[in-house]
Amino acid sequence: MKESETKDIKVPSEEAYGAYNEELAETLPISDFEGINLEIGMVLEADGEDGEIFKATVTEVTEENVTIDYNHPLAGCDLDFTVVIQKIV
Repeated sequence: MKESETKDIKVPSEEAYGAYNEELAETLPISDFEGINLEIGMVLEADGEDGEIFKATVTEVTEENVTIDYNHPLAGCDLDFTVVIQKIV
């Protein structure tokens, strides 16, 4: 690319954050979240067995259950970028 050149780049989901995996969402009893003011879209963190940190997004809250999703927020999304070369030094 040269200065002032513009290029559109598409990255399919499989090459970005992967396809959305429905098996990475689960519904748990709301009692498991005692003391947490849950909101849809909230990101929760938990420690895994090997000390790794898992992040999950709250996708649904009812009086009895909470659905959380371990997929990356952009999983299943194709990404579109517009690249502009402003200056080459």
